[in-house]
Amino acid sequence: MRQNVHRAEKPWGHELLVAHTPSFVGKILHIAPGVVWDNSVIVEGDAVLLADGTVGGASNSVTVNSAGTITGSGTIAGDLDLSGTLSPGNSAGLLGTTGTVTVQPDASYT
Repeated sequence: MRQNVHRAEKPWGHELLVAHTPSFVGKILHIAPGVVWDNSVIVEGDAVLLADGTVGGASNSVTVNSAGTITGSGTIAGDLDLSGTLSPGNSAGLLGTTGTVTVQPDASYT
């Protein structure tokens, strides 16, 4: 069964709803360039965080669990705890951080 991708515009960028079943929702969150998302973020399941702006903050962190992915060309402001996939995006392939990066044994880089 094929589902349509639904795009929902948000003040901070947009989210793409790419799969939806009674027990699962697949989303891609896009934090737009120039936007500062000053919240802690947990990327779990098969979710993707596309960070082209700034995500996290001095007292916040970003956690990417084993099936999650973080990509983009923005900045992680704060700590990054990575068990999933780090995939720096766009043509420059740069994703910066201002905090501590903890890479767990099951993490991967693409």
